[in-house]
Amino acid sequence: MAVNVEGSWINSSRNVNLENNVLSADLRDSRGNWRKNKIFVEFNKHYDNCDGAFYGHCKHDTNNGEKNKWCVLLTTAIIVNDENENETNYRKQLYLEQLQKWINNTNYTIFIVESTGNGIFFNEIANQYSERIRLVSLKLEKSTSGSLLEAKSIKEVMHFMQTTGADKFTHILKVTGRYFLNNIQCVLENTVQGADVYIQIHTNHDIKWQNTEYFGIKKELLLRLAEDVIQTVNFLEKSFYSFIVSNNLKISVLGPFKNNIKRGGDKLVLEDL
Repeated sequence: MAVNVEGSWINSSRNVNLENNVLSADLRDSRGNWRKNKIFVEFNKHYDNCDGAFYGHCKHDTNNGEKNKWCVLLTTAIIVNDENENETNYRKQLYLEQLQKWINNTNYTIFIVESTGNGIFFNEIANQYSERIRLVSLKLEKSTSGSLLEAKSIKEVMHFMQTTGADKFTHILKVTGRYFLNNIQCVLENTVQGADVYIQIHTNHDIKWQNTEYFGIKKELLLRLAEDVIQTVNFLEKSFYSFIVSNNLKISVLGPFKNNIKRGGDKLVLEDL
């Protein structure tokens, strides 16, 4: 089941079950251990149209009112510090496979940013789908902080959008390039419209941390978030959490989405992303 909770956060979860608005699930604590919990939640009723985050099924849209206008931003880095050739080749293949899923399974405009000076890798597919793909190739100074590189990439993409007629978009779905979110277009069409940010379930209030493998955000807020990370040289996840709280933003929760792709840093697989 795809869970959407407006105005609330739920920690990392698995074995999710909903009955009479009581969500029972195994939740990950601050040390990463699974514990059984029950939570009372208020659900956005429209989101029930899309249980497709798990099962690929989408009912008709029943949301009323003005719709968000989404584009997708995929952040990529072909070459990572001190990485062996096998890992680099794996990432290249994965990026292309996931990008093809975004192309085939959504009709969104897709912005791709590559931060290591290897954007030429995407040229062929970007030219093939030039009506939908916008490619931004950067060569940022090497850093041990992946958050800093991603924030600088986002900042450059936002400036690029300002010069390429991106006014029609109200929201940006930022996704790490190694992931595709199954049935995401149906999910976004049937979730709460007009929220400031759309977050995933992986939140840790103890350390003020909000995961950022993907998130949705109003277009005018994304540049501010990126600049905050750059100025503070903080983790994107901690800056995002603070950004939400300090600006009293309206949130909506997306997912979880079934996943079998490992993360780039710690190689952890979040099965319910």
